[in-house]
Amino acid sequence: MSRIIDQYLTHYAESLANMCGPELNAAYSAAVVVVAFDEGDELLTAVESLIAAAHHCPRALVIVVVNGFDEASDAAHTRNEASLAALTLLGQPVELPAVASSQLVVRRMEAADLWILDYATIGRRIPAGEGVGRARKIGCDLALQLWRQKQIESPWIRTTDADAVVPLAYFDKRWEQEAEGCSAWVYPFLHVPCGDTEERGAIAKYDGYLRYYVAGLKWAGSVYDFCTIGSTISVHVQAYAAVRGFPRRNAAEDFYILDKLRKVGPIKTVSSPAIVLSGRPSHRVPFGTGRAVSKIARDLKNSNEYLVENPLAFVALRAVLCNLTAMGAAVGKSPELIAHLWDKELAHNLSCNDDKLLCSTTAAIETLGAKRAVVDAARRVKTPDAFGRRITEWFDAFRTLKFLHLLREYGIDDVSYEAAVASCPFVIQLPPEERNSQ
Repeated sequence: MSRIIDQYLTHYAESLANMCGPELNAAYSAAVVVVAFDEGDELLTAVESLIAAAHHCPRALVIVVVNGFDEASDAAHTRNEASLAALTLLGQPVELPAVASSQLVVRRMEAADLWILDYATIGRRIPAGEGVGRARKIGCDLALQLWRQKQIESPWIRTTDADAVVPLAYFDKRWEQEAEGCSAWVYPFLHVPCGDTEERGAIAKYDGYLRYYVAGLKWAGSVYDFCTIGSTISVHVQAYAAVRGFPRRNAAEDFYILDKLRKVGPIKTVSSPAIVLSGRPSHRVPFGTGRAVSKIARDLKNSNEYLVENPLAFVALRAVLCNLTAMGAAVGKSPELIAHLWDKELAHNLSCNDDKLLCSTTAAIETLGAKRAVVDAARRVKTPDAFGRRITEWFDAFRTLKFLHLLREYGIDDVSYEAAVASCPFVIQLPPEERNSQ
């Protein structure tokens, strides 16, 4: 384990990770990284929930990466300054050794230490295109370095956002036991509606859509059947180093790291109480929850329906995944025979549906290059198990999403959220609080 981690820390980690050594003389049971940009009072609420949760473990480290970029608005820079000022009033100050970075402030509280990293001040800001991904990487790289120096006990690095309120059991070791052998786990989540009528309706629909999408993936047989929300992730140090940390992206960094993490180990949704997420509209990143809620609310105000993937798209996905599994039997066969078997099996798997779905599915999967990938994998491996591993890595979360989008282009039109939920052939998992009330 240490070799992969040492290679990562030496060649790929952020430079700050190597500036905070044992000289800080602190030890923690667990660590969490919070990213904050252009935040208001919600940031302190999030930190307070983490401090409350820390009372239920020996001692926790809360790393807050306040970040900005030069091109951000003056209002955003002002709020970042206010966030830094407010955070530095929490707890008691800790005097740092000369080796510590000037970007680091440490505050000590009864159950946790708060490490505040300033990537928001002029001269310290993050490039505009790297945003939240770079901020997560900075904090998680620091946590990894501290774990490697035996200053953090838990080999799991948690990360969350400034608008998330975590449960008191957030640091409970039960989740580590549930996720044993996994590369990562995700916590259950619950969005809290806020704003006007349309905004409250928008976040309810979006929260439901996330559950609809994951339920569709699970029913179809995808191993990438988990929500990709950055504020709910916990990643094992070994896996984190193996995939070279969070990608430096201004959005979707959570999607891409979980996509890579699933290729080095399973990902589990643990049975923890839910993390409560804000349903606020936002335009701070190009896409994601805030943008989606803003668009849905705008559509609702204009009396437009909220459109989502047609349930037939998941029927098609299920057929394709069955096809990919069946192709393991073609290992060692000629490319011509493999291609023939592929077409035959796909037609069989969609035989109970109309010709339009078969044509659309065939066109989408051809555009994606699945048949070529199957032929290549069957030629390169020697066993069905090896074929399965290779093709599962190829047909990953990104290609799954792309396939569903291609189906739309080839005639499987989106439908209203209400129609999708009413007609889908799978069960949608309710939020934990709703399950408990039934």
